[in-house]
Amino acid sequence: MEKLEFLGTGTSTGLPVPGCRCRVCRSEDPRDTRLRSSIFWHGKNVSVLVDTGPDLRQQLLRSRITHIDLVLITHTHADHIHGIDDLRTLSYRNPQGSIPLYASPEDCREIRRRFDYIFPENPGAGHGGGRPHLSLHSLEAFQPVQAGDLTVTALPVWHGRSMVYGYLFETRDAAAVYLTDISTLPDDTLAFLQKRPLDLLVIDGLRPSPHPTHFSFSEALEAARQVAAGSTYITHLSDEVTHVEAEGLLGPAAQPAYDGLVVEVGNGETWGIHS
Repeated sequence: MEKLEFLGTGTSTGLPVPGCRCRVCRSEDPRDTRLRSSIFWHGKNVSVLVDTGPDLRQQLLRSRITHIDLVLITHTHADHIHGIDDLRTLSYRNPQGSIPLYASPEDCREIRRRFDYIFPENPGAGHGGGRPHLSLHSLEAFQPVQAGDLTVTALPVWHGRSMVYGYLFETRDAAAVYLTDISTLPDDTLAFLQKRPLDLLVIDGLRPSPHPTHFSFSEALEAARQVAAGSTYITHLSDEVTHVEAEGLLGPAAQPAYDGLVVEVGNGETWGIHS
């Protein structure tokens, strides 16, 4: 059975927010402690990490992840990419000698620019210490990538004025879509998803109130209605509501995700560190 694990479900600051004394940041409910948003796909014969945020080391250790077959990047904002160096030790153990990393053509250029020390073709790469062994691959919108029995397809969505990627995971027995950091679901992406029977939708829902670059709860619920997946989880949550309050506001149509939650894709069974 395929499993999707939430490594992080928080917004760009993570929760608790440094210096904040709001009731959510002071909450004793462990589900209100949210690292930067990321997921891990535990497949039958392939393991996939989506995004390498600043909390990646902590996430890998907590979830006891010892092998990654490939990495997918949604976009290059700091909360989704600035832990890339923590792939170093796992990349050394990869039988292929490096971990393939996929991103949009624009994001590949940005990754090369921002982390120039990583790539051997760049002058000075690796000087002053070790570097992650990564092979960077440009991925066009709606382009599928095959890894074992898993097909992953890049889905363009709008994040404010920026086009970023969500990802569709498909095997013979399961289908899940991950759409974090989204403010508009383009018609072509929606039509693409509506042609497929989806077991699971994970979608950005920053807070109950509107935001210029993220879905609010109501916008996320409307997108979930249009996509019509078997179950829906909300991620990239802010400190505006607690987990319990989010459950009440979302109602039966969706559930707030939390760090450490694992969902079996195909039958909806869930468990996690705070279950």
